[in-house]
Amino acid sequence: MELHGARVLRPPVDRRVSGVNFGRWLCKTHCNYMLAHGMTPDPAYTQYAFQRPTSKPIYIYLAAGVGEAMRLADGRDPVVGWKQLLADDPAYDGFSVSLSGFESVVSTAALNRNWKPMLVRVRVLEWPTALEPFRIVFDWSTKPDA
Repeated sequence: MELHGARVLRPPVDRRVSGVNFGRWLCKTHCNYMLAHGMTPDPAYTQYAFQRPTSKPIYIYLAAGVGEAMRLADGRDPVVGWKQLLADDPAYDGFSVSLSGFESVVSTAALNRNWKPMLVRVRVLEWPTALEPFRIVFDWSTKPDA
């Protein structure tokens, strides 16, 4: 028998996400924003988004450091935000997409943050709760869905 409200006291369940499909969504979102602003996205992003072999490596980063607190879905950030990242090197192309405060950076080059390598293809995000940590687990080994 389950008492009313007892569900609140259960530990959180890990949420599993296909990292490959998340990366595809990031690239598709970037391509849409670029086209909407009259710009042409790097072909590598279109290739990755539509499951084609890429002409350049695609680096997918979490825009936070290990142990850094993230502000998620607190109303200060737009639901979906996009920024094109510019550099002096014309061969470089990068962008940032934020989803309710969860910011990811995607680039055609390896990046550093504060002179340290950024977290590439993060595998687990974890937040403490009163019972157990809440985790989002990214699986980068799966093949993307068609």
